Amino acid sequence: PNINITLTDNLANPINYTFYLNDTANKTGVLANNTPTNIAMDVLSDGLWLIIVEATDNASNSYNSSTLYLKIDTTSPTVTLPIYTNATTKKSSDSLNINASVTDSGSGASYCSINVETAIDENVTVAVSNGWCNTTYSLSDANEGSQTINVYANDTAGNWGLNDSYVVWIDDTAPTATINTANNTNTTDNTPDINITLTDNFASAINYTFYINDTANKTGAVANDSATNIPMDALADGLYRIKVQATDNASNSANSSEIWITIDTTAPQFSEDSDDSGGSVVEGVIVNTSVYWQDSGIGLDTAIFRHNASDVWDNDSTCSLSGTNKWCNKT
Repeated sequence: PNINITLTDNLANPINYTFYLNDTANKTGVLANNTPTNIAMDVLSDGLWLIIVEATDNASNSYNSSTLYLKIDTTSPTVTLPIYTNATTKKSSDSLNINASVTDSGSGASYCSINVETAIDENVTVAVSNGWCNTTYSLSDANEGSQTINVYANDTAGNWGLNDSYVVWIDDTAPTATINTANNTNTTDNTPDINITLTDNFASAINYTFYINDTANKTGAVANDSATNIPMDALADGLYRIKVQATDNASNSANSSEIWITIDTTAPQFSEDSDDSGGSVVEGVIVNTSVYWQDSGIGLDTAIFRHNASDVWDNDSTCSLSGTNKWCNKT
């Protein structure tokens, strides 16, 4: 460093000087009488130095200056973000909590200057308090994708430290949710699989919530853009309206279109049957048969007539049915 001194004498010109640093001679020379002059010290390491200059005239008269304490600090502060999880996902409408730990081995940390790449806010200045720079930074207008968090720290000697090894992921785009299972599906399974595909621009896994008749039924996560069967929690027989909501790591969410499924685990029942056989017939005689079928679930579809005339049950004919109750008549 340069040390500015002025030496005066009643006669001598120039005047000799000797600098003492921590009581050790460091620099000698001469300078003009009563002329302020910068004197560059020999190289000094970082630390606190006690400096005195001794002036000596031609008659070897000498005099010491008062003591100057000078701190040399060429080391930048160290900045870390020990609380922050790197690559945290946020929306550009969110704010980011910054808790920066600042250490300085020299003159002492003074303040931090913080910014996030592409965000509308420029540098936010925060004073160092008890070794920390704590603030909330607005991510407004930050571009989607990985944005670097720049945390600078300044010490009282003017050294700057920088930590730019952390990023924040900006995600303003909602995922998409698709139910691949066909609408108006009928099933006898009361924990039916619903096939879904969820997609997102960033997330590798996407959270889902199934809503059945507007009540949450099943939650979990699936791989991005991967068709997956999800079994529902147990459902009673009945008609259900189903949708799935996809949510990404930034809490963007979107709902699928709705589908309807009917669960029917109860078999049809017959309540009446009759024929005109009189109880027995000889081979070749035509018999008229009637059966009354009922169904409490999705409705009737087909009845199958079978016989064991050859001691083996064989399908003989079918009867088309519909609705929840109907006679099936066959000859």
